[in-house]
Amino acid sequence: MMPIYVVISPTARTDGNYLAKGYAGPSGRLDVVARSFLAIAESSFKFYALLLGPPRAPRILLAPSECRSKVSSERSFMVEASKALRGLDSCFKVIEGGVETLSYILSKETSSVLLLREEGGDVSRHLRELCGDRPAFIAGSHIDPPEDVARYIERSLKPVKVSVGPLSLHTDHVFGYISLLRIGRENCRGLQA
Repeated sequence: MMPIYVVISPTARTDGNYLAKGYAGPSGRLDVVARSFLAIAESSFKFYALLLGPPRAPRILLAPSECRSKVSSERSFMVEASKALRGLDSCFKVIEGGVETLSYILSKETSSVLLLREEGGDVSRHLRELCGDRPAFIAGSHIDPPEDVARYIERSLKPVKVSVGPLSLHTDHVFGYISLLRIGRENCRGLQA
């Protein structure tokens, strides 16, 4: 029951060319992606980031949970991501492709897709999907995904749109909440496939 977490970043740099210090702006806010990865409380998961920023967009960064031994801070995530995006040895992998490739991967790896949107339905009403076998959780980074990307995901993956509450939250907080809800909720035990 390995969950999949996905961040779509319209601005994150796709070439890994940013400094290891002062990287927030120059990386196209890849730091938001890093914080989202670090917020996941589960011990086993897959993490994808669809990077749509310049100069080589689009690209998909795969950061599996096994990388946690090397990646314990935002800075170490940025270093590993930079290496992977530049074609150097890293525990992260880069997959060339955009939303079509990501949708294909998710269609093979997941049994249910939840699109985390502020205007979605209450996530607590979707426990079967939340706790199911290999669920995927998709969210935008610091800004919403482009409309054409969101429409493609909705058409190809038929996600359930859910919200974690009425307040606007950072993606890392949303992933942290979903992750804790999954591992701590008594209701999940009887619903797992």
